[in-house]
Amino acid sequence: MLATGLGLSSAELVSRVAHEIIADAPVRVRTRPWGSYLVTGSDWHEHGTWLVHGHPTRGPWGVPDEGLPLESIIAELERWGHHAMSMCAGPVVALDLRSGETHSGLSRLLALGPRVDDHTVRTTTTTIRPASPASQPVPDTAPGFRLSRLVSEIERQLPSRGATLGLGDSTDDAAIVTVGKHNWATSAIWTMSDCSRAVILHPQNLEQVLGSPELFRRVQQSIAPVLAWRAERIGRVLYAPFLERPVLDQIGFALDMEATT
Repeated sequence: MLATGLGLSSAELVSRVAHEIIADAPVRVRTRPWGSYLVTGSDWHEHGTWLVHGHPTRGPWGVPDEGLPLESIIAELERWGHHAMSMCAGPVVALDLRSGETHSGLSRLLALGPRVDDHTVRTTTTTIRPASPASQPVPDTAPGFRLSRLVSEIERQLPSRGATLGLGDSTDDAAIVTVGKHNWATSAIWTMSDCSRAVILHPQNLEQVLGSPELFRRVQQSIAPVLAWRAERIGRVLYAPFLERPVLDQIGFALDMEATT
């Protein structure tokens, strides 16, 4: 979990997000000129003017692998600025310690959003994340493009499949994670057979979602991040290959086809 509080002291930020901190998780909280930040767990690294949290992958598909060292992400941020995050795959987010601004990887799995009742606090636990222009598909044309082929391409990139994992939560509105007729919390998540922490989000109605700008935005800005937070609360890491650059670059073909048919 990562949280920032604009104009808040460390104590004020802790008091406002305390109920969301995972029990027994290590907590780091610090005050900066712009406010305060809080990060939990051990999957983060801070150096100089950047803090990076999450599990970036080496491959562009955001499929669980040996991962990139967080130190290398910070090195790229120091060289290229926040634009370096547009090249990151996997669940990862960076905090600029100078300004308090956060920049997530393209999947937006760990994007921060404002709390409904307090816009001075932004966290990875909220139900809505603002859209990022860098991760929005651009309409395009391609002869012979088919969404079914794109879904097959995604499936070829996926690791060996393990058991299905449920991420239901009785404290959340069930509609939050229902897309079409599919409850993604119970039918779309499965574990890797050789990694106890990694879980994959690969929904049954993926073709429908990729072909609908409205559904895709809802999944990207709410559904997937909510499920990533649920996974974190039980010690898992959620990956969503269909939200990464190789797919975003191709969805535009489907959007263009939909607009012209």
